[in-house]
Amino acid sequence: MIIEVEHAPSMNLEGGRSTPYTIIVLDLDPPYGSTPFLGPLLHWHQSGVTVASDNSLKLSSNKGNIDWLAPTPPPLSGPHRYLFILYEEGKEYDSEHVKSAFGESISTFSRLRWDVDTFVEKAGLGSVVAATYFKSS
Repeated sequence: MIIEVEHAPSMNLEGGRSTPYTIIVLDLDPPYGSTPFLGPLLHWHQSGVTVASDNSLKLSSNKGNIDWLAPTPPPLSGPHRYLFILYEEGKEYDSEHVKSAFGESISTFSRLRWDVDTFVEKAGLGSVVAATYFKSS
């Protein structure tokens, strides 16, 4: 396992507002980049994120968050793309849907073929504020 990604990353957002945000991280290439039939794989869901005075993102301990799953592509799978999406939690945001969608715990199997578009719609998330990605092999 690569030490740099063993734990959830720290992030910054310049010009952020006081409204909360949600971070979703997806592996776009499971199990293999050439045959990503199990993707995307949800690697992290963090809601209630706020921006501190130093522009760092402060993570909350909201129930319904999904713990960071460190990137560990299988041997010989080639590089995987890990997409970070930061959403605004708008007025329509439904934290109860988030809790019911995830339950008390979520297995790795439950993270496979994760339908981010349906989740975003049903949870009432707002606009995408920022996105980035990295590759890991």
